[in-house]
Amino acid sequence: MPPASDIAAPISSIRPTVGRRRGGGHLSSGGCGIVSIFVPDRRILTTGGAGFIGSSLALELADRHPAWEVVACDNLYRRGSELNLPRLRAGGVTFLHADVRQPADLERAGAFDALVECSAEPSVMASVQGDADYVVATNLVGAHHCLELAARHGAQVVFLSTSRVYPVAALEGLAYTEGAKRFELAAQQPVAGASERGIAEDFPLDGARTLYGASKLAAELLVTEYAASHGLDTGCTFNVGGGLSGSLSLRETTAICQELTGSTTEPGSDPQTRAGDVPVYISDCSALYAHTEWRPRRGPRETLEDICRWIRDHEDLVSAALA
Repeated sequence: MPPASDIAAPISSIRPTVGRRRGGGHLSSGGCGIVSIFVPDRRILTTGGAGFIGSSLALELADRHPAWEVVACDNLYRRGSELNLPRLRAGGVTFLHADVRQPADLERAGAFDALVECSAEPSVMASVQGDADYVVATNLVGAHHCLELAARHGAQVVFLSTSRVYPVAALEGLAYTEGAKRFELAAQQPVAGASERGIAEDFPLDGARTLYGASKLAAELLVTEYAASHGLDTGCTFNVGGGLSGSLSLRETTAICQELTGSTTEPGSDPQTRAGDVPVYISDCSALYAHTEWRPRRGPRETLEDICRWIRDHEDLVSAALA
């Protein structure tokens, strides 16, 4: 396995379903065309709403649409997620302490017009070093509970998946070159759905991908089935992320962090390959860009500057969460 410091990975990415989204990233929309899924005076339920993506989406929706009622539910399982609660309150988002594994918890949310399903146990290592039951119960069974509730209320659905749905062996077999600061994918690849731009939605799905990726892929299939059997308002799946221009290797990321913080810590490498690690992954978002005018507006450096600024402004909170 190449040195971890050389791995090129996107600074942000998701595979959603409008919708589904895969990140690396993954997003899906009715009729395979991105359409407006929300109208005035909506009640929106965001699961995983205290997480990084869920809280950001909830706050953005509340800011853009003051007439909407936005509810963020989360079980606060992941350490540090509680730090987002003051942000949610300040942004006018209602918080509900609820667990997607428990249908009774979700029932307390009441009726809603649209569901943004961001809940997940996103750690690849959780199912390797920890309890696989929690991964499957949250990512798959939890998605089932959310879809049942959405179908009952006739709600629209946006489902956030992950780039980890793509199988490890196929990603490891891609052609790439090693540059001074990153690995770069070759234009010609041994499989469809891969190019110098990254991994597209038609990349082969045969093979193992970690329990995290498998549980999210199974949930994607559930979304498709609920659309067919219950008339759930969903659609195509798109990769969503910064793409090649918005990607950083760990070496490049470290250099920017050193500049921003003044730290001189040098990246190292581990000769042992962790389960699920791949040399390089970048989402090819060409399909999404062909269906919508949406483009990332913030680059990798701006994102790292934002993170650094937030940590400095909230150092006491971060220290308490990590204690």
